[in-house]
Amino acid sequence: MFIKFLLALSFFHAAEASVRNVKTVVNPRPKGHWITDEARILDPTTFSNLDHELNSLTQKTTAEFAVVILTTIDEGSPKEFATALFNYWHIGKKKNSNGLLLLLVMDQRRIEYETGYGLEGVLPDILLSRILHKYVVPEFQKGDFAAGITNATEKVIDVLSGTANLAEIYVENSTPPPDPILDLIWGALALGIFLLGLYLLRVVFLLLTSKDPFLTYARFHPAWMWAAIIGLLMISAFIFVRYHLALELPIFVGADGLGIVSLIFLQSGVRKFLRNCKRKCAKCSHPMRLLSEADEDPFLDQREIFEESIQSVNYDVWVCDNCKNQRVDRFDGNLVGDFSECKACGAIAEKMVSDEISIPSTTLNAGEGEKTIECLYCHKTRKEKYSIAQQSDSSSSSSFGSSDSGSFSSSSSGGSFGGGDSGGGGAGASW
Repeated sequence: MFIKFLLALSFFHAAEASVRNVKTVVNPRPKGHWITDEARILDPTTFSNLDHELNSLTQKTTAEFAVVILTTIDEGSPKEFATALFNYWHIGKKKNSNGLLLLLVMDQRRIEYETGYGLEGVLPDILLSRILHKYVVPEFQKGDFAAGITNATEKVIDVLSGTANLAEIYVENSTPPPDPILDLIWGALALGIFLLGLYLLRVVFLLLTSKDPFLTYARFHPAWMWAAIIGLLMISAFIFVRYHLALELPIFVGADGLGIVSLIFLQSGVRKFLRNCKRKCAKCSHPMRLLSEADEDPFLDQREIFEESIQSVNYDVWVCDNCKNQRVDRFDGNLVGDFSECKACGAIAEKMVSDEISIPSTTLNAGEGEKTIECLYCHKTRKEKYSIAQQSDSSSSSSFGSSDSGSFSSSSSGGSFGGGDSGGGGAGASW
């Protein structure tokens, strides 16, 4: 008898452990959606269209309608699971619980509506049952689950959107719950428009007000272009996320690539135009002439000629044929970043020739290193010491909380819905 009791007890625990916890269901609201499609039965277009309709429903009526499609809930009851999930997420506004949940469990071939207290009058159980058996189950029996979910969603939206029901459903002065993702992408849009617009306005302004092309050239630093590219990507990300354009991803990638290339060509073209733009003589205002690389050396000193030979700097020499005045404009070389200015002779010819670690870093102490930097023009060398960060202790590990096990848990905090509750109203059907 005692053995039978132990067997029965172990069977009870096994059955209890095989019931899925509602906390394992992904809440769609933090990402700005109303649908969780774990079973992947909705194609991206259908998902996006239904999600848009559900969002429009909330905007018009303040009611909240969530759709959840699960592969399995293990051995649990779909109806009990729907009630627990509804109350865990608190679907609907707190003031009148105007929430609705549509739950589809694929392996049990069962679909359930779960209504909040505030919708039980507008959506009586008999009406929901009629919708399921007339418009949903026949589609499921044909294997067209996307059509069934679409019917189950749109038929209810039609009822809730009716003018006669708005007074009962609508919550006055109701504000949608904060959506951090939506707030973030709106911020990205604003910052993106600012960065891209600022760059384009800067291009136009500098070109229109340019008096000395060389000084204007210096103001077109590549950092401005990269800021504009970031702005372009932010605008694109906003459009992509805000309107759920998953199918258009290749188009977005292509458009972003084209936009980035266009900005790079714009930056390069403007700088090239300014570099080659005709100069006027500061003495007589006569147009000046740009000398070729072969003809400019007599106007450069030995240091400048050396800098050009190592490509740390490029020099353009302009001469005035009228008064013989000349000017020398200095531009970044092809290897800018590899060389720095020598404090001894002023040449842009300093370069690191060695980097040695004198004290290796450990998990207990920081380390030290020393760089040797030499000027290739005057051959002066200098030493630069630097510190090396202390190594992290790889043996330390982070601890993670364990997930709850057992039957349907409905704690007080499940996501960013409005705070509604359900008493178990609704209807279900099998196919």
